[in-house]
Amino acid sequence: MHSGLLNTTDGYPTLCVKAYNGRIFLIFIDRALHSLSETTQNGEICNACVSARTLCAWFDLVERSPRFLDRPTRIELHRLGMKFVMTLDRLARLALLNNISRWRLQPKVHPFVHLAEDHLWHGVNCRTFHRYIDEDHVGLCKRLCQKVHRGDLMELRVICRWLLRLASWDPMG
Repeated sequence: MHSGLLNTTDGYPTLCVKAYNGRIFLIFIDRALHSLSETTQNGEICNACVSARTLCAWFDLVERSPRFLDRPTRIELHRLGMKFVMTLDRLARLALLNNISRWRLQPKVHPFVHLAEDHLWHGVNCRTFHRYIDEDHVGLCKRLCQKVHRGDLMELRVICRWLLRLASWDPMG
C-alpha cells in the first residue's frame, strides 16, 4: 500500500490515506487550511476550511461518544455529517464552474450520508460497527472492469472475476 498525493488519469488530485491515518492527516489539513485562510480571502478556501473543520468535529464526537447515543449527540452527529457533505458538494460545484479538476465527489460520500442518517435514526455510534471493510470496493470493481474484455459478456466476466477473488479471500490472513 502507498499513501500520498497522486494525480489520477482524470486530472483530479487524489490523497491516498487509509482510515485512522486519514483522521490524523485531516487535523493537519484543517490547520494548514485555516492558516491559509488568514492570508487569502477566497470562497474555495473558506469552504475547504468549513469542510475540514466539520469532519474533524464529526470524528472527534464519534470517538468521544458511547455506543448508544443520546438525542443531542444523535442530532449533532447528523448535522455535522450533512454539513460536511454539503460543503464538499459546494467545493465540487465551484471546481466545475471554474473548470478546475480539484474537488471530486467520491462514491464513498454516499455511505457516509447513510452513517449520518443511521446516527440520527438508530442512535448507535458507527465507531462500534463500521470498520472500513468495504472502503475500496468501488475501486476493485473499477479495476476489474478495466481488465476484462469489453463486449456483450463484460458484466458476466466482471462478476466471475469478483467471485474468483471472493473464493480465494482469507478474512483471517
